[in-house]
Amino acid sequence: MQRYSLALSDIVVPERLRLDYGDVDDLAHSIRRYGLIQPIIVTQDRVLIAGGRRLRAHQVLKLDRIDVVYRETLLESERLQLELEENVRRKDMDWKERVRGISAVHMARRHDAVLAGDEWGYRQTGELLGTAHSHIGYCLEAADLLAKGDAEVAACGSLGDFIRLQLTRRETEANIELARRGLAGTGANGPVQHVVTAKPGLVTDLLGSAPTVATAPVVHPDDAVRPFEPYTANLSRWLYHGDVRSFFKDENYSDPAGDTIGYIITDPPYGIDVDNMDQEHAGMIDLDSVRAEHDVEQNLELLKEFVPLAYHHMRNSGSWLVMWADPWNWRWLAGLCEDAGFRVSRWPLTWIKTHACINTNAMKNFTKTVEFAVVAAKGNASLIAPQPVCHYACSNDETKKLLGHPYAKPLDLWKWLFKAFVPSGLAYFDPFIGRGSSALAAIDVGITPIGCEVNDTHYAHLYNNVRARYEQRFGKDKVTFT
Repeated sequence: MQRYSLALSDIVVPERLRLDYGDVDDLAHSIRRYGLIQPIIVTQDRVLIAGGRRLRAHQVLKLDRIDVVYRETLLESERLQLELEENVRRKDMDWKERVRGISAVHMARRHDAVLAGDEWGYRQTGELLGTAHSHIGYCLEAADLLAKGDAEVAACGSLGDFIRLQLTRRETEANIELARRGLAGTGANGPVQHVVTAKPGLVTDLLGSAPTVATAPVVHPDDAVRPFEPYTANLSRWLYHGDVRSFFKDENYSDPAGDTIGYIITDPPYGIDVDNMDQEHAGMIDLDSVRAEHDVEQNLELLKEFVPLAYHHMRNSGSWLVMWADPWNWRWLAGLCEDAGFRVSRWPLTWIKTHACINTNAMKNFTKTVEFAVVAAKGNASLIAPQPVCHYACSNDETKKLLGHPYAKPLDLWKWLFKAFVPSGLAYFDPFIGRGSSALAAIDVGITPIGCEVNDTHYAHLYNNVRARYEQRFGKDKVTFT
């Protein structure tokens, strides 16, 4: 298909059947980022046939020219018919035909991109076909199972039926796995709690070697962890003093071949306007070190490196990546995860802040009282139990005072995430663990914290905070440290 370029002012837009173009801002953002994937169609006389929304998006972006392909000169009736066929009268394909077609287009485009040295992921296919990239993920999954002859999938009457089938399968698999490990599952009357014992090797999923465990912690219904015998916490191995990129390369900590980490739950550094933060209310007198940690461009570049590395080193089956993000960057970070191969939840988890939040420009902006988290799955990942909401409301006042850092997430917020994603008795990985707010919450609910921290001051606080928490939970005479 030969593309040409025309000035927007040269294109004749006749009276259109489509009167409402909807919100073209997302399309305009896509065109700004990726360029125009599908050119508009015009007649030899430069009369628009198809692509009104793409043309409108170019106008929003104040671009001068647009890519076009020509069709032979059409009668007015023929032009209207072609527009009608494009927008209204196309015969709907059977859902199985549709997902197979989407899969074929996606794979062909990925092949072309590889040959051209470019990248192509769910997002680009979604933009090409005018549908959500999360929808593309479901379609590709369905097409793969249909190709494998999955009879249950073939019997589904719609894509919605397929999605419900997969959710049911994942919930069943999660309960089977929990039962195998002796953990809580979902029974006919709701969650079921079991007594579990921690065994050497539970953290092997993460590090390839088990922690030194001389105890059998018990998970009680209230999630309190109480030891029967002395407990050994291998903090010198669990808390890595260095950059996460070095952690992934260190053979003493991680298998470079990948497929070792099951759960990454973290609050990575992202762009924060420290100059707008009130020093007195923030709880830190000297903000120079905080400002150095939150260089916007450096942090975004770090995340661009981190996400593909995380995907490579996570288990291929049933892994979760959960990352807090500034609302402004949530969509960008979700795109990074999709491009790496993760399946991303269509909507973010939301922390609703109940503490007093600072707004230095209150006459111009609403006060920011929420933060978002990206939820990304690798392989056939399932939640521990169905979650009734995707938001959690709490204050960080107590945690901020406890850790001496203004951006520490509340312990209750971390526990909410752990209860949804990580079975008690296992380990999670926090590559940006800071002073250890996530680690303290993990210890409280019987989860082993593994983390990286590059900042010297934060690492010193982290080590002391984690050590003190273990002593508090188990008793000083019941825990030893290595």
